[in-house]
Amino acid sequence: MADLASASFTTFESTSDVLQSILDDGTCPSHPEEELNVFCFTDKSFMCLKCSITHKGHHITTFSSPEEGQMIIQKVTSIIYCSKHIDKQAQYYCLKEERPVCEMCCIVTCKSHEVEEIRDLSQKYKDQLDQLTEKINSNVSKKGDLNEFIQQADSLTDKLTDKEVDQIKKVEEYFDKLAEMLKEKRQEMIEYAKGEMKEVCSEMYGFVSSMQQVQEWEDIYKKLIQSGVMELISY
Repeated sequence: MADLASASFTTFESTSDVLQSILDDGTCPSHPEEELNVFCFTDKSFMCLKCSITHKGHHITTFSSPEEGQMIIQKVTSIIYCSKHIDKQAQYYCLKEERPVCEMCCIVTCKSHEVEEIRDLSQKYKDQLDQLTEKINSNVSKKGDLNEFIQQADSLTDKLTDKEVDQIKKVEEYFDKLAEMLKEKRQEMIEYAKGEMKEVCSEMYGFVSSMQQVQEWEDIYKKLIQSGVMELISY
């Protein structure tokens, strides 16, 4: 089925402008000296009485004032005509050929085609338009909700950013203090280690000195023994 939104009905919108221009001028296009007072529905044209003679057999009507002519234009442009028989009102729409058709076309050229009454088709188009309007309104409403959500999210982000900055500052201050404390502790440990090393070195030095003194005593003792033994032998 053709998209109803793209269906091209012959509503003579451009014809309306042309007819209005001729009506405003007030004179017959073929006989400028003659006044407009006849309209041919078959040819969709204004004319004078002289011209109407050549339209014998056509559906014509007379009018006596611009107001009556205006009513004729409104009537003509509000009627949908067959795209092939422009003097016949179209009551159906051929979905295959995508054009408005009259009863004759339905019987002859479009008898095997799928056709629908324009009245029903117009209601379907109106329903589609209503659905589309509803979707647009729904999307507009959702867009409004989305914009509100974005604004709230932006506000929350700003608040979180401020708190995040404060937290980062506090963490940086904490680690700065911790680094200073570690630096002090390191220095204390170094000083303590130096003191311990001095004490250990002092003890080691005393021990070495004691060992040297013992060695000296041992040497003296050996000498004494040797001298005593020698004296015993000499006796």
